[in-house]
This record gives sequence, C-alpha cells and structure tokens, in this order.
Amino acid sequence: MKTTLIFLLILSCSVQLTAQENELIPYRVKDKYGYSDISGKIKIEPRFNSAFLFYDDYSVVNYVEGGGYALIDKSGQEILPPSYKRISVLVDRPDAKQPPRSATAIVVTNDNYYGLYALPSGKELLPPAKYRLIQYLTNSLFTVFIRMGELGVFDAATGNLLAEPIYNSASFENNEVLVSGNDKQLIIPMLPSGVPGTPKEKINVPAEKKESEEYVENVKIGSDDDDNDKYVYSQEAYDARLYKQNGKYGFHFGKEFKGDEIPPVYDEIDRYGEAEGRLVVKKDHKWGIINSKNQTLLPCLYESVFYEGCQILEKRYVVKIDGKMAVVDSSGKVLIAGYDFIRGGNGDFFVLKQDELYGLFFINGRKKNVVIKPEFRSLEKVRIPMPGEKNKHRYLVVVFSAKNNKSGLISSEGKRYFED
Repeated sequence: MKTTLIFLLILSCSVQLTAQENELIPYRVKDKYGYSDISGKIKIEPRFNSAFLFYDDYSVVNYVEGGGYALIDKSGQEILPPSYKRISVLVDRPDAKQPPRSATAIVVTNDNYYGLYALPSGKELLPPAKYRLIQYLTNSLFTVFIRMGELGVFDAATGNLLAEPIYNSASFENNEVLVSGNDKQLIIPMLPSGVPGTPKEKINVPAEKKESEEYVENVKIGSDDDDNDKYVYSQEAYDARLYKQNGKYGFHFGKEFKGDEIPPVYDEIDRYGEAEGRLVVKKDHKWGIINSKNQTLLPCLYESVFYEGCQILEKRYVVKIDGKMAVVDSSGKVLIAGYDFIRGGNGDFFVLKQDELYGLFFINGRKKNVVIKPEFRSLEKVRIPMPGEKNKHRYLVVVFSAKNNKSGLISSEGKRYFED
C-alpha cells in the first residue's frame, strides 16, 4: 500500500495538527492497522487494511485491499461507510483551544461524483449523485460544479444553495464572494460573524471575453524592470562562467551574486550548487565546498562530495571516506560512516542504505542521535509532524517492511509504531 502512504504524507503535511492529550498514531500489527497513543499503547485495535493520520478528530481507513474508504472518529466508531474512492475532511476551527465551529467531509465515489456530509453526525448535505466537483470556498460555503457553465455556491450551515449552478467561477475577496459567468454576477457578502448575508445580483456586468479572442502583449525580455528576467543568460554566457587558466579552473558568478569571482586554483569545479552560490571543488585530488566569496564551507579532504545529499544550511555534508559514504560537519567531525548510500531527508535525518536495505540516521540536537540500521525495503524521505507536538522537534518517517512490504511509522527518537 505504498500509494496509500504517499497520500498519508500529502494529507499530514498539509494539516496543522492541534495539541491534545488523546493524539493517535497509525499502528500496524503484522498486516493490520489500528491506532496507538504516542507511547505506543493500542487505543483502536488493528483491524484495517490501511489507516491514515487523524485530522482533528477524524481519520480515513480502509478495511480490505481494493475496497472503499471509510471515516472513523477517535473512538474507532464509523461515521461514513467504506463506500468512497476518496474522503477529505475540512474543519473550521478559528482557535485551536476551542471546539470547531463546523466540520464537513467531501467524498468521491468510484463514478467520480462528489458528495458532502456534516461531521460528526454523518448527515448527508449533498448526495454524491449530481456534482462532478465540490470545493471549499470560505467559512461554511462550497462551490458545486456540474459541468462548464454550471457552477453554484452551497451553504453547508443552512443546507441552501446561495447561487444556483448557472455560473462559471466563484472567488472570495474583501469579505465578499463574487460568483460570475454567463453575463451574470452575484455578490454574497460575508458578515463579521462569518455567516453569509443576502446574495445580490450585480448590475452593469462587463461583457465577458470570448475564448476565440486573442490578446497579445509586447514584453521586453531581459528588461531591467523585471526581476525575473534580468538574470536570464544565453547558453554561451552560461558556459563561459567556468574557465580554465594554466591548467586550473576558476569561475565567474552572475549578477545575482554580484559577479563574484573564483580564482583559477582548482583541479575541477562541479557546478551543482551554483544557483545557491556554492560550488563543489577539487584541490590536490580531494573534494570540498566553497561559496561565491571563495570561502571554504567544507575543506578539500574527501574522495567525493555528494552535494545533492547534503544538508547545507545545517552544515552537514555527505562525503566519501575510504570508499564508503559518510556524514561530516564543517569541522570534519564524522557523524556516521561506512554505508553504500546516504542522502539527506526533508528534516534532521539521513537515509542510509546497505546491501539493498534502508535505514535512518536521526539528528536530535542536544539529545542523543538515533541510528536505525538498514532493515527496510524502502522508505519515504519526508518528515511528518508528530501529532500534538508543539515544538516540532519530534517527527515521524514512513518505512516499508522487508518482510511484507507493509508500511509503518518510526519516530525521530526511534520509537516504532509497528510489529512485524
């Protein structure tokens, strides 16, 4: 279920999780998922084929491989049945310490019809039988779409259509919802309380531009007034930045780095970090890293430097020592070494690889670093916030078992939320 975990990542990284005592984390026992608290104590018995992180008080689960998704609450009670291809939860909670003003779920059927349900009751607001798209707009308002030229606005709080599906678009700006299309415009004012006011038609609507009309605007490429264009270079100019003199290489940085100059003193120059004002350079048969001022970031002491795997801002560098990959800091201190492959993840961790299996190296600041020896078939190089974590120091990473390829979660402190 690798696809499931990728969706889990997208969902979890797009949500600001609130700090609560009853935070739950997906927990796998062999091939079934349930939920535990942060300490690992089981709270919802493993009975699901897949399970997602909770968003507020709700989570999406799947009972059987290839079956539909259901929605449950933190007691494990089913709110929506396993009938949907996709479920998205939206919670209107202005203050994390207060109960939500409203919560809804948008569902999508296998036939790609959208529906809308109230939470936690599971009451059907819009049956998944008419609309081809439902999207959140603002507060309790949603756009509903049948086909081109048939878009409307629905109020989930009252269950009323505020704009019939006869428009092309809807937007929210300056405390107003403007619904436009087919030579019509409707304004829905949003009151200070957050509820919509009475919709009003807008008169003297300007004629819409026809799709057949063409509009051409002359733009001067490379204009000094355009910040996006002033650093556009020809291929010839780009190639000329790297030059050779007396058998050694130097480099001219562009205007974005004020034309900084690297003197021709290096055996080789790798331009991988050029856009960030850095270069990987070779001197006396060893590699290091410099910046655009020719200041040393990493001394030329290593067989290779793998810039794409480094965590440059944290001054952690992936290098090769004695034929194996290692992580060192700017002082040359070896943090970990002896692996076939190392790459920095999205956060304070590195991915390790040895004998075609993957492990993790967590860097925990003042706390002890944690090494998870390579034992997994694969893993995701994305950091997932620990539910309820205020300081964001603790986080989760998804790994896939070498035994059954089932996914599981490991915390940055080495806590495993799975049992094979």
